[in-house]
Amino acid sequence: MKKMTLLMAALLIKSLCANAEPSLTQTPADNNKNNTTQQSMQTKEGLPASCINSEVTGQGKPIILIPGFSNDQRVWKAQTKALSKTHQVHLISLAGYAGQSPCLYKSGFLSTVSEQLIDYIENNKLQDVTLVGHSLGGLLSMKLAIEKPNLFSHIISVDGLPFIGPIFTRDNNTEINDIAFQAKQIKTMYKQASPSQIEFMTQQGMAVQTNSLTGQKEILDMAKTSDSATLGDSIFDVMSTDLRPDLHKITSKLLLIGASGGFSSQAEHQYIKALYQAQLFDKVDAELVMNTNAKHFVMYDDSDWLTDRIIDFISVKNSNVNFNKSNHSIISKKGN
Repeated sequence: MKKMTLLMAALLIKSLCANAEPSLTQTPADNNKNNTTQQSMQTKEGLPASCINSEVTGQGKPIILIPGFSNDQRVWKAQTKALSKTHQVHLISLAGYAGQSPCLYKSGFLSTVSEQLIDYIENNKLQDVTLVGHSLGGLLSMKLAIEKPNLFSHIISVDGLPFIGPIFTRDNNTEINDIAFQAKQIKTMYKQASPSQIEFMTQQGMAVQTNSLTGQKEILDMAKTSDSATLGDSIFDVMSTDLRPDLHKITSKLLLIGASGGFSSQAEHQYIKALYQAQLFDKVDAELVMNTNAKHFVMYDDSDWLTDRIIDFISVKNSNVNFNKSNHSIISKKGN
């Protein structure tokens, strides 16, 4: 079976380092100075305390868009244009990603970002907030809704699961301890990687990220300008976070959008759908949407469809729908 779409860069590294100690092959452009600079950025005194930056556009109820691993707000261009016509859109960028300066975090990158996003929402007195997150951003969205359920009305995770472990093992009985070794390996490999090595590793997994040539270029540009220490710590946090048993704490509507466009057979599409759906066991009213055409970056491969799904979900009071169109399927948690 082909590799999964979710956080494929991490899966690629996992396959490269399986059954081996972490190591990296130097490319001609690499040198020790690059590695030292990348790794020292995290511990250097004077790093900014803020791990998030925001841009705001439009008026109306607030929607917060959170990018995924190594990405920034540019992945949401089409959605921002559409959603800002009727909503106040808050575009979040994470420190250390895509050219953003790294920040100082002591309690873990994801925990710090989560705390600061909650402060951002409360300090700006945002109400009935919709969170839309891609990949790592989807995990963050669900984490926020678990910690502060009263702040949110809708949560949409775009190809971001409550726990990434089953993507490695293809078994939803997987727990954090089962992938702890791989998490440490991947963390070490990212922290040791130079920008050109990060670009190379990202390129190796590009075929399962998106079909869009423009999207591929943006993904590479974002990855190679990201801080390696932040990447290592954040992917470790993702692999060490399991939200599945806490999903019942989310009182807002929850939509998980999955992408299985990297697969060709109906059996594979059904397998991925079942793998995703099984993670929602703790929130019986959660909805699952599968796009069988798009790859991990749904916003690049099927932008209009994604925008329509977001608008439909936040607009319909009773969001438990059953919809089929072309090769896409929208089902409720209780659906087929």
